Amino acid sequence: MTKRYFRHCLDIKVRVWRPFVAMALLGLSLTACVDSEDNPVDPGQETATGDDASDKAPFKVAQVSVNDNGKSTKTVALRYYDDMPNVAYISVSDFQNMLVPGKGIRVNKTAASQYALVTSQGETATVNTAEESMTIDDYMSFVALNTTNDAGAGDNNDADELYYVREKPMTYTPAAASAAFDMKKYGIDLRGDGQMVYVPLTTLSDMYSDLDGKHVIFNGEKIILTDFGAQPATLDEAFFLKPYEATERPADLAAYSYGELCFAIDHFYGRPGRNLDKVIEEKGLDQALSETHRTLLKSTKMTEYVFGMEYLAARLYDGSHTTISPIMNCVLIGINDSKKQSQYADKFIQAFTEEYPFMVMAVAANVQRNDGSALAAKARQKLLNTDTYTKIGNTMYCIFDDFGPADTKSWTAFYKGTGPMPTYNPEYKGDITGIVEALEKAAADPEVKNFVLDLTCNNGGELSVLQAITTLLAGKNAVNWENVLTKQRVVNEVQVDGNFDRVFDDKDNAPHYPQLNIAILTSHYAYSCGNLLPSQMKDYGYLIIGEKTGGGSCSIQKMCTAEGFCYQISSARARLLNKAGENIDGGVEPHIALEVKKATGKDDDGDSVEYSDFSAFYAPSVGEQIASWYANKK
Repeated sequence: MTKRYFRHCLDIKVRVWRPFVAMALLGLSLTACVDSEDNPVDPGQETATGDDASDKAPFKVAQVSVNDNGKSTKTVALRYYDDMPNVAYISVSDFQNMLVPGKGIRVNKTAASQYALVTSQGETATVNTAEESMTIDDYMSFVALNTTNDAGAGDNNDADELYYVREKPMTYTPAAASAAFDMKKYGIDLRGDGQMVYVPLTTLSDMYSDLDGKHVIFNGEKIILTDFGAQPATLDEAFFLKPYEATERPADLAAYSYGELCFAIDHFYGRPGRNLDKVIEEKGLDQALSETHRTLLKSTKMTEYVFGMEYLAARLYDGSHTTISPIMNCVLIGINDSKKQSQYADKFIQAFTEEYPFMVMAVAANVQRNDGSALAAKARQKLLNTDTYTKIGNTMYCIFDDFGPADTKSWTAFYKGTGPMPTYNPEYKGDITGIVEALEKAAADPEVKNFVLDLTCNNGGELSVLQAITTLLAGKNAVNWENVLTKQRVVNEVQVDGNFDRVFDDKDNAPHYPQLNIAILTSHYAYSCGNLLPSQMKDYGYLIIGEKTGGGSCSIQKMCTAEGFCYQISSARARLLNKAGENIDGGVEPHIALEVKKATGKDDDGDSVEYSDFSAFYAPSVGEQIASWYANKK
């Protein structure tokens, strides 16, 4: 079994991990809220007594280079206190300056060990370095660091823009909500020097990490600022290899890293519902762990620590939005050296096969998960003789297995008036162009009464593409979710140029093919965006047909351990809801259930894998059922 585990570690393909970017889905745009002023201190408070002893600990300052999405043009000062010599601290102002150059935060010392933080937009927070507490009065506004990108504007990064989508301000209910963090519970020491507040770098990174994938990674030597658009290893592969090649962890770093992991999971994991480990939700990560598992995660031996992370990844499996496995993430970030990957697998897992056999079995089962969706897609293509669209009787089926990536280069040229409207490109099967082409074919064919968007093998993708599709089909695109941390309800609605005339107006918000009966074809493989779109369309009154969807109700939040291991979690910032306010992680029930058979085939390794046979979904009678449903509805 160990060798089988290694093989699957090495052979993970990008396709398997599409769900991880599935809710790049929920790419949100928030407004910067920091201040360029220096950090004035109330002179009357500088002599306050009773400060926490750790605030006065001697420290050393290190200037560390910062790689900002491939550009290494700056450094930032980190503090290393003598009592925690391996844990990097950074001032809250320098942290915000690093993310938004030229911006800072005003800090006033208001009492012994107590500081008031104020952003340029007036957002406030209180820090007590004796109680190790931080209370942010409007959390989502305080940590919002990126700016809204309208079509053709924003950061001028044409390669990443969908010009037919414009962001609109999101609606929060309540409009503001506080968040209180008890750092002492996790052994996280906050520090102040009378003029500024210092927080461990990794803790701030977790608190500020957003749903666009922007986050800060530190490996003990360098900092990388990255976002969802970059494969991290392409920025600096050696940076990401560093923790994999280490053998020991300093005791102070190991202790901090464990507390920080518990802090991150307890506050920022979205608890989507798919994961059945309710003990973590009810008691917190630390209390949910066995003594053995806790010891592994606290170990100063890197092999033991990583094995503990692998086992935690198995416990937190929620349909592949959450992946904490260092070995799997080694592949995810693009390290393609198979010898190194094998080396890491041997190093971190093999030694524990005999000592922890049941834990190893759980780890292996997690890595080897194969739901059969690839085989189901192949069987469907063989049956239909296409992977784009096809007409069966009175019904046009449009196959759509990924929401993105889109052909942004061609869309940019079209909206700048330097090129034609993009047409279907097989290199961008997740672009909306394929759906537009299929809709036009269906609308022009007098025999076609139904249009079916086939999401049976859809693993998710980008929210902006989903919102363009629902606008095209239904004239609506509002997405609802809840912030688990702040208890806020959120509505995210965008402007979509639904008729692609390069003008954003009321004409965009009407169904563009009212003569067609629109149906969404689903299965248990339909995950993340593949789960959200059926939920949206069901709320809008359209037919869902096939099988119950597979769930996936949270956005993804990128994180990083204090050692430099990248991971991601289902985010507490956004847990999707239907219009009734229900969490949709349990899947969307179809209006009409269709027969699903089980079949067995060989995967790329030659192993037998069970998969779902959806041949009944494409019977001519399905078209009649769709037409009948709409006739009865009218």
